[in-house]
Formats: sequence, structure tokens, C-alpha cells
Amino acid sequence: MGTLDTARKAGRVHGPTLDLSRGFVPLALHLYWIAQETGWDRLAVSSDRYLIEVGWSQVPLARARDLGADPFDCFGACWIAGLEAIKDAAYWRGETTDDPERHRVGLWLLRADRNLWWTIQMDYSVGTGALRHILNCAVSRAEANHRTPADRGLLVEALDWMAVTDLSLPVHARHWGRQTPEQIAKRIKKHVTWIDEAAKLGPLDDAPPGGDPPDERPTWVAPFPAELVRPANVCALGKRATAEQHEAAWKAVRAYRDARRRLEFKARVQHTSKAPLAFRVGQLIAAVRSPEIVESVVRDG
Repeated sequence: MGTLDTARKAGRVHGPTLDLSRGFVPLALHLYWIAQETGWDRLAVSSDRYLIEVGWSQVPLARARDLGADPFDCFGACWIAGLEAIKDAAYWRGETTDDPERHRVGLWLLRADRNLWWTIQMDYSVGTGALRHILNCAVSRAEANHRTPADRGLLVEALDWMAVTDLSLPVHARHWGRQTPEQIAKRIKKHVTWIDEAAKLGPLDDAPPGGDPPDERPTWVAPFPAELVRPANVCALGKRATAEQHEAAWKAVRAYRDARRRLEFKARVQHTSKAPLAFRVGQLIAAVRSPEIVESVVRDG
């Protein structure tokens, strides 16, 4: 199944849950983004030993701990995804700062359109520091050529800047962290493609909004699992923890994920008996809080 088909299928089941918390960020963007990052595997764990991104939202484990939400929970993952996208949009619009550089970039992101959606995906992909450098350089080049936000848009300006820039020069490379110049270029172009593909699922420019996510974990989201507190604490230490500690934390998260997958599969098998449908659905919700499993039981009888 292709990414678009996966996203469409997920939208039929999880679209209403995403709608609860996505605010003005388009549903189509979330559906395609999650499909690309995880294949809509709710128990996905990244290969990054330091951040350990988890669940549909691929939120760093330490951030999920700080939010107090279970990132592997369907409702938790959708709440986190919506909240983080909205906060990233506010950050790049300069809504939360007196920083003149961010206000300058924010003038290019006033509309809720593909320029803003590309920017928030890039923040996740290359990191805030790297993206800040890219956007400042792109805006500077546009201004030097007497172009305004009304002309071509920030996304096109970033592509234009990249096309005439040696990303390996020290003045640029020092902003890339652990990433290579080739990776930066690939990710700039990749997220343009992602935006184009997401547009096939629904409107991206001034799309119909969803509900506004609360800043605090809502009651309908499961709390952060106690078993993941220790590895999350290691992630929060960053470079203050050793590579061995990060490796052990990552393995612990994967072991938790594998055990939870087995448990949820067992719950699904056990509750597809011929018990009354209302009883089975109620038991499934209590056991695994997973609407996609409930949907399959209703469908398969």
C-alpha cells in the first residue's frame, strides 16, 4: 500500500480523533506526515538513540514525559501531534518572542498555507537551529532581490537560496549539527514533495480548522507510562548522558513497545469472541484504548 493510500485509510478511522486537537493545521497535513514518518504504526520507535521519537506524533520521549501523555496511545498521539504543530507554527510566526529575526521570518508566514506547513515539518526534520539559519538566509536573499512575501513565498525562496549556496561552507555547516550538507539539501526538497503529496488528500491553504488542543493533558488522554520514565530521563540529559546510557534507554523503549504490541494483539484475539458487541467494544477500549482495533471488531463482527 502506498503512502497516500495509507494516509487515506487512516483518515477514515482516525480523522475524527485528529480533528479534536489540530486547530488550524490541516487534517491532510497530519495524515500524510504521520504516514511518511511511521506508516501509521501507533507503536513506532525511531532509530535515534538520543531523542527516541515515539508513536504517531514521533515526539521525542522526554517531551512526551514533560507533557505527561502516553505517546503510544491513539488519543495521546493525536493530541500531541496537534499541540506540537500549533506551537511550532506560533514559534516561526514569532508570536512568542521579541526576537527581531523571528519577527522578520514571521512576516513570510502570516498565511495558513504551504509555506507555514513546510516550515513546521522542516523544524522537526532538521532542527530549530538549522532551520533558523536556512530561513534567515532565504529571507535575506529575497530582500536583496527586492522580493516580498507576496511575490513567491518562503518555500520557493528557500529552494532558490539552496540552489545557489554551497551548504558545506563553514559559515553554513556550523549550523547543521550532526547532519551533513547533503542531508540538509535532501530534507529541504523532501518536505516540498511531502507538501505536494499531502495536498492530494485535502486542502492545505486556509483549510477548515479542527478543535483547539488544551495545553495540559486532557482527561481523555492516557498518562505517560511509568515504565518509560527512566529512559525519558536519560533522553532529557542529552550530552550529559553517555552513549551507552542512551543505547540502553533506546533498547528499553523498544522492549516496552514490543511487549505492548504483543499484549494488544492478545487483547484483540481474546475479544473477537461471540460475546455481545457492546461488551466486546467496551472491554477493548478499557484494555487497549485503540479505536483502530475497535473499528476492526465492529467491521469483522
